[in-house]
Amino acid sequence: TAVIKNLLRPSKALTEWRNTLALRTLNLPTATPLAVGTPRRWSPLRSSILVMEAIWPLISLGTYMSERARDAKTRPLMNTLAHQVAQMHNAGFYHRDLHGGNIVCKIPDNGPVQIYLVDLHEGFWLGRIPRRWAVRDLARLNSTLVMSVAKRVRFLKHYLHTRRLSSRSTQRRWATEIENYTRALWRRSRNRHGIDNQKYGAPL
Repeated sequence: TAVIKNLLRPSKALTEWRNTLALRTLNLPTATPLAVGTPRRWSPLRSSILVMEAIWPLISLGTYMSERARDAKTRPLMNTLAHQVAQMHNAGFYHRDLHGGNIVCKIPDNGPVQIYLVDLHEGFWLGRIPRRWAVRDLARLNSTLVMSVAKRVRFLKHYLHTRRLSSRSTQRRWATEIENYTRALWRRSRNRHGIDNQKYGAPL
């Protein structure tokens, strides 16, 4: 069975190529794909290549936020990200690896910081994303960004408002589920790597 799956499934490069193009049709920011190569035909996948246009100068969102934990100027950036993640989920795309390292910031000499969604090869499309999967995406992101509780709550409210899920009871339910899954991720990471979860900042 594993051999058959390996023969039928596309390469990571081809999956990222397809996901990137699909997200770009939704006007969501990704790196520009230039070429993809998967040298196989009905044989085990050995190698593949994806060429993307460089995003430069850049910094990961995780690093950017950790360096500006108390900076109020990050608010518009995080509001934009909340809106984009909500659009992605509304369209039926589950990222599966949404964290501060897989979102990059382009910092121009003049003008606002721009954010891009990258590393899309783990994601896949559904007609409708179950809440528990959207919660997992948000919890992974939450666990890797240094932000105050107020900023985390503001991010969630903006996300839910974009998805038209803005009642108080809905906000409380989502916040609780995200916090619970975030803590589970912290425990898993700490047990595996000996990492103190306080480095990530406060949960929702």
